[in-house]
Amino acid sequence: MGWRDNHLHEFDIVGLRYGMTDPEWDMDLELIGEARKKLLKVLGHRRKFDYLYDFGDSWLLRITLERTLSMIKPQHYAVCVAGENACPPEDVGGVRGYYNFLHVISNPDYEEHEEMLAWCGGSFNPLHFDIDATNTVLKHIKL
Repeated sequence: MGWRDNHLHEFDIVGLRYGMTDPEWDMDLELIGEARKKLLKVLGHRRKFDYLYDFGDSWLLRITLERTLSMIKPQHYAVCVAGENACPPEDVGGVRGYYNFLHVISNPDYEEHEEMLAWCGGSFNPLHFDIDATNTVLKHIKL
């Protein structure tokens, strides 16, 4: 996605919830630690699961494994073959905050325009998708 993994998150795969566990914080006994879990093994024959990122902003994504491809050279990590649009900035405020952010940065007449652009690094193109950057990150996720 492009998020920096700064927030709690969980994956819901047919009612089983996987996420980051912390013995000092965990009060959710139903959450299964995600460390050392292999995605394809946990998915089994299923092809869809939900991903909830940042419990405050509540980004809920439905992820679908459309197909697995036979490779001439086997790889042990996921590869993205296509994508669209930029990842919303971290801490933008969920869906409502993201739409407000897009509205403000697209209109230089808004008082917060320059401040919002500076906050996101100077520029933001919501239509940009960098498949090479995505695949660089995916190489670190073992299947």
